[in-house]
Amino acid sequence: MPNCISRASRIRVKLLLDAASREDLAQCLRHALDKAGNPRLVTPGLLDTLVDHAGGNHRTLMAHAHELLLAGAEREAKQLDEQLFFDLFTPAPAERARPKPARVR
Repeated sequence: MPNCISRASRIRVKLLLDAASREDLAQCLRHALDKAGNPRLVTPGLLDTLVDHAGGNHRTLMAHAHELLLAGAEREAKQLDEQLFFDLFTPAPAERARPKPARVR
């Protein structure tokens, strides 16, 4: 039986997602921590900080949480807190003061 739809006329569907609410993001992270077996690994302050910096994006939330988990494991931390977040994600003073290169035309 011949293919009735040519390759050029296939319909593409794009799923548009709105930003997740703060509560949805917090609940997602709490659920992940519960399933991992350590619901108190992240302090409430860090949870709020992660949610604030995720910008409504689940992927960003989980990526930041992953980076924090790796850093916490390296430091053998029993609990992850806001200080670790700022140590990890705040640029060093030299990086902030570095001048931008001139544009070549």
